[in-house]
Amino acid sequence: MINRTTTASRFEALWLAETIRLQELESRSGQYPLSASEQLPAALQEAELEQWLLQRAQQQPQAQGLRERMQAWTHSARLLLLILLAFAIISGAGAAFGFFGSDIRSVNVIWTLIGLIGVHFLALLLWLFGGRLSGGILGRLWFWGIAHWPRGRQQRDFGIEGKLAKALARLMQANGLGQWTLSSITHSAWLLALLASLGTMLLALSLRSYSFVLETTILSEGVFGDFVVGFAYLPSLLGFAVPDSTMIASALSGDALAQPELARRAWASWLSGGLIVYAILPRFLVWAISLLRFLVLRSRLHLDLSEPGFAEFTRSNGQSRGVVDAANMPPPVLQIAAQHQLQGQGSALLGLELGAPLQWPPRGLAPGSVGKLFTEVVESREQRRMALQALRERPPRVLLVACDARLSPDRGSMNYLVELSNCASEIRVWLLQVEGQEASVRLALWQENLARIGLPPAAIMTVEADALAWVTNDA
Repeated sequence: MINRTTTASRFEALWLAETIRLQELESRSGQYPLSASEQLPAALQEAELEQWLLQRAQQQPQAQGLRERMQAWTHSARLLLLILLAFAIISGAGAAFGFFGSDIRSVNVIWTLIGLIGVHFLALLLWLFGGRLSGGILGRLWFWGIAHWPRGRQQRDFGIEGKLAKALARLMQANGLGQWTLSSITHSAWLLALLASLGTMLLALSLRSYSFVLETTILSEGVFGDFVVGFAYLPSLLGFAVPDSTMIASALSGDALAQPELARRAWASWLSGGLIVYAILPRFLVWAISLLRFLVLRSRLHLDLSEPGFAEFTRSNGQSRGVVDAANMPPPVLQIAAQHQLQGQGSALLGLELGAPLQWPPRGLAPGSVGKLFTEVVESREQRRMALQALRERPPRVLLVACDARLSPDRGSMNYLVELSNCASEIRVWLLQVEGQEASVRLALWQENLARIGLPPAAIMTVEADALAWVTNDA
């Protein structure tokens, strides 16, 4: 029977397990020998396996120190969120006060409308047409602040801080959770700013008397009249006033003293309704959608059991989960074609799931000697997808994929190599760290599994000089 974890939240438990996975992957160079106390119970289901990994993470010697650092990160996140929201409220109130300040008695309705709504409307359009993929600038600013927030002496250990940041980023990228988390932060700040603007404007209108004018140098009165009536259509459905032709004429006359009280109230209602309908309600809608997506995705967040460091844990009955040695792995469905019709150009070099202390890019690679160099090791699902997309957009003639021979070849890596082969005219695999007796066993497993997907022996390379010479000849 598996006990429940005792961390403050499930997300923190996942974060802890992912951080420890990265630490162990580096310290053990990708090898995970299990002690007797870590043997998995028989007949363990996938959900139970994840819970077992979460419980195991909490029992590691470094878990307490990591939890303290995670709490420091959480405290920083909450504090920065409060600062960001407070700044949004102050900015929104200040924007409204700029149009309804103590020295202002006459309000240009169009200029005020643009000032209170225009920036928010433009920011919302930018989020809808691209910004939502990254969460918006305010959300990214908040996340950047968390990573760089001073946390006393603990921040001096940049290795641990780096692992926490990397683990957090991987969790956030796993199923789009990060995108909607940052979007929720962004829209929360904008929504509070808009509400602060509305509150400040209503307070000013309640305590002081303003006249409202329409001013122009080159536009005709008809342009303003059509705009005012058209703009007021949606707010009028909610009961907000629509200035009539007489009120529009009085605003265009510039005679503030002659403007009747009824016209002033109508203009105040027109401004308030426009701010609510065209700024606050759309922002509230996207905020609600972002928050709902955040809550749903967070509830569905799980460990990726195919990742190195999790996949190496096997059940006590010998069945593998994620990483499977050659003896247990049937031939993959996907196969590398003997000859590709794709006419690529140049060369590309990619590192796939390389553990420490392997250097990437390799030291022996001269700058600019490879046409397309993936400078970051491809590990996560998102990185795999982006690498495939980049290669499909500009297919190379030759593609060299560097793999860590210390890790057991798994079905996911084999199928990914097949997908990569479809993005280049020719593909070869470079196996790193093949020295030693144990490494020779792993090398044999790699060669057997690569042969199963159709990769010929000549396309499997183990000598760095030969591998780099092959990929750089077509740069």
